[in-house]
This record gives sequence, structure tokens and C-alpha cells, in this order.
Amino acid sequence: MKKLISSALIIALIISCFTFAASAQSKVSIRIEGKESTFYSGEVAIGENATVLDVLKAVDNAEENVDVTVIEDSQYGAYISAINGEAQETLSVNDPENPSNTTYYYVGWMFAVDNISSSVGASAYELKGGEDIVFYYCDMNTQVPVADFSEEGKIKLTSFDYDWMSDASAWQPVAGAKVYLNDKEYTSDSEGVVTYEPADFKCLVKVQIERSDELGYPTVCRFEDNYGFDMHCFRETQPEQKPVTLNYKESLYVKGFYDIDMSTDESVSYSSSNIKVAKVSSSGRITGVKKGTATITAKAGNVTAKYKITVNNPYLSVNSKVLKKGKSFKLMVFGAIDVKFSSNKKSVATVNSSGKITAKKKGAAVITVKANGVTLKCKVTVK
Repeated sequence: MKKLISSALIIALIISCFTFAASAQSKVSIRIEGKESTFYSGEVAIGENATVLDVLKAVDNAEENVDVTVIEDSQYGAYISAINGEAQETLSVNDPENPSNTTYYYVGWMFAVDNISSSVGASAYELKGGEDIVFYYCDMNTQVPVADFSEEGKIKLTSFDYDWMSDASAWQPVAGAKVYLNDKEYTSDSEGVVTYEPADFKCLVKVQIERSDELGYPTVCRFEDNYGFDMHCFRETQPEQKPVTLNYKESLYVKGFYDIDMSTDESVSYSSSNIKVAKVSSSGRITGVKKGTATITAKAGNVTAKYKITVNNPYLSVNSKVLKKGKSFKLMVFGAIDVKFSSNKKSVATVNSSGKITAKKKGAAVITVKANGVTLKCKVTVK
């Protein structure tokens, strides 16, 4: 799925991932879209022969805010019954003018891999690594949209839809959807096209989509938060661009980075207001140094742009945890690419190189995490 890519800024943040298998691991991304909100978005490390269901279970085991119910022994194999209380159900609506005419709605959890809705179950879909998985709670006729931004002034929305009756798939337009470009609302036409006025937008344009059935259940899968395109900030010559806050979840992590890419043939110079917080190279790469804020200034001819950067430290999924003797828990680190774990009392709780904590005996221990040069701690109490 195309991420939010700007000619003023290409996001290249590196975030730590879950680990649930041992050798020769690669990563997949996974997003869980509930009826009205995103339940989870992140990366998971996988081993050989891992399936989509394995990835979902790994998130379920590691994330306290994700609760997955899987029916393992149905006649169709394992399927997702509910996530965070949003469960599979069949609903009916009677036509008030003709009560005998009933419309049925089948609501539940589906998934797509690399924007393609799967025709096989999550337990049967084997992964190779690098895939983009999205689970979405929906009306069973829901489309998973892909946006084509190549033509200025138009966005073409299509979905690769599987027809269970004909056992065939084809690209179809995503029609009648509400599409939001920043704060402006549009509706896709019968060909799945949204027409907008380019002059109404500057720089980054975030795109979001929604469409529901008459009961309010989604019939189109939402885009991820940072989905969108750029309007070439430096295409027009202006005395000075208005300062723009460019971020990922309001932050750039220590040792995370942005690459600025000016849409201009002129030479560009860069400077940072605080190199102890964020530095910028001659090629436009902004790197987080330590927690704080800084302003990056980019100059190209008569045009100047300023980017307010907030740098945050990596953080842990939890800062304290209570475990029973013999139980294990996966401690996750977000926003870090260089992570080391240690326990001050291995007789009470041990931790391995991937962050798996195992309770040994009653007592208290402190798990120390070195993440991108930042020290983090998690208190573990064993009962």
C-alpha cells in the first residue's frame, strides 16, 4: 500500500517489531481495522511456514489491547469469530413497504494481503515475508481500495474483488465512497474517480475513505493513517512557505530519520535550529539525536521551508508487569532498531534477546532495555 509520500518529506521511520519465531526471520506488517477505529498497526517477525493466522495470534499474545477469538474447528477450518468484542453476526432488515422482502447482512472479519482480499482462510495462507496484511470488520461485500494518484486533479479508486459465485476476481471501481482529502470531503463517482482542484492543496495531502451499508457497517476498508500523496511543495515560487509540522504519530524517534526531497532543480541548503536534537545532512536526511524539538530549514533559491521536528525516545509496551511463576510475556520496544535486554535478578525473571520474559520464582526484578542508546526499564513482579 502506498504510504504518505511528500516531495518535501519521505517518511523512513524504522520501528521495532514483534518476534514469535526463531530462525531465518523476516517481517510482515499487519493492521486491524475495527468498525470505527484502528485496533492495531505494526510489524511482526515471522519464521518459516508462518500463516496469516499465526501473525494475528502473535499480535493477540503480545498486545494487551488486542483480544482475538478464533474458532479452530469449524467445518470451514479456523476463522476469526471476534476481535475486541466485534463479532461475526447475521442481521436482517425488512422492507417497510413489503415486509416479506428481507435483506440479510453478513458481518464479520475478513483479511487482505497486499491489497487483495483472500479467497482462502487465514490458517491456510502462508507468508513469505514483506507482505502487508489488513484485517477488517465489515459487511461481507466490503472492498479493499487502492488509490491511483498519478493524474493530477483526480484519484482513481479500485478494488480487486473476488466473486464467490463465479470463483473469479477482477479490478472493480470503488464507487459512492466518501473520500477525505485533509479536511475536504468528496464522493467517488461510478468509475471510482474523485475529482479535486489541485490549487486547493499544498504539500502533504492525507487521504481517508469511508462507506457503510444501511446498518452502519463498513463496506470499504479504511486507509492507514499516513496514506496519501504530495502536491509538490516547491513547484510554485513563493517568498516563504508556511511552517509545516511533519511527523509520524507526532514524532520522529531517536535514530529514526526523514529524507527531504525538494521538487526543484536548484541547489538546496539545509540547517537545524538544534543539532543536539535533530541534525540534517547536506542531502536532506534529518536524523533524531535525542528527545526534544528542532526546526529544520530548507532553502532552494528564493523559497524557504521550515519543518518542525519533534524527537521522542523509544518506548516500551508496558513499564510494569505481574506474572505467575512459569509464565512468559513478550516485552515490546517501539521506535528502536538497536535493542538489548537484561535482568537484574535472573533467579526471579529472565529475558532473552527478543524480549521474552519468563517468570522463575516469586519476587521482583527489573528488566533493563537499551534501545537506540536510550535506557528503559520494566518492573516485573512474580507471584
